[in-house]
Amino acid sequence: MKPDELLPSVLIVDDDEDDVALLIRELKVAGVRNPLLHFRTGADAFVFLRQFCGDARKQSRQLPVLMFLDVNMEELSGFDVLLWARQQPELQQMKIYMLSGANEEHDAQIAVKLGADKYLEKFPEPEELQEMLARVCALPSR
Repeated sequence: MKPDELLPSVLIVDDDEDDVALLIRELKVAGVRNPLLHFRTGADAFVFLRQFCGDARKQSRQLPVLMFLDVNMEELSGFDVLLWARQQPELQQMKIYMLSGANEEHDAQIAVKLGADKYLEKFPEPEELQEMLARVCALPSR
């Protein structure tokens, strides 16, 4: 299914190419029509998201609807990006789902405390993913 460029994008911020490929496949299977944008580092995501904040927000680009954010990345971790994003009034409407390869209760608690909308172990079951996405993304009607 071809992405609908009129829809807000979904960001994937993860440094593991295999994990990204799997998530993209799962999103497509779930029927997501939103454009998917991938960033390999938290720093790259930070640079992209800054365009929606402060004086830079004058751009006509549409705010992403959702960001899948890996917890463990070099330099800027997912928690660093999450903390910064939740301090930006312009980004409050964007959903942030943290992704982790380990099911760590401590990390889940930190994610919630910092403002994540969900903390997911890589990777949720397709049905669970589709149910979560139905609330935020454009999915075909059944």
